[in-house]
Amino acid sequence: MNEKLQKANLLKKDNWTTDEFKAFTGKESDLQKSCEDLLQYYPNIKVLRVPNLLYFVLFSKLRDGSPRFKIVDCTTQVQIPGGWYKEIARWFRGVPDLVLIKKNQTAYQGNWKKEGNPIEVLPLNDCMVAELKTKKGKLTKHQKKFGEVVNLIEIRSFEEFEQRLKEFSEYG
Repeated sequence: MNEKLQKANLLKKDNWTTDEFKAFTGKESDLQKSCEDLLQYYPNIKVLRVPNLLYFVLFSKLRDGSPRFKIVDCTTQVQIPGGWYKEIARWFRGVPDLVLIKKNQTAYQGNWKKEGNPIEVLPLNDCMVAELKTKKGKLTKHQKKFGEVVNLIEIRSFEEFEQRLKEFSEYG
């Protein structure tokens, strides 16, 4: 059965399963939510994630190009100048959807010295940097730049994330 016919049949249904709905909508936010839900079963992995709402506040603009949101100092009630968002936004452009961190069980053994005292073990962490995209989604130029500096993994399905997460949790 071709894809268009499958979608047409789904439209006729009254009760959709979550998987059917996600397959139909194909929204990146649905993929993100599913992946985040799975992470609750991995307590040894910590997650760094910039909420979508923050991206919206930082990067959405009015038609004239000015920021959509005005920030007001809560003590003086004076509006903070419009350039505030550029300073904050530059630190968030291209940041991937999920940065997963876990303690490395086999720390780096080295002959490190600090103020004459030998440090025998330098503790390290393992990190997985993932950008979640739908099958048709593309990396932005800022995400590509970020991926030039770190090992960025593009993940296109929940099943792929599940497999990568399992591999990451068992590594080290």
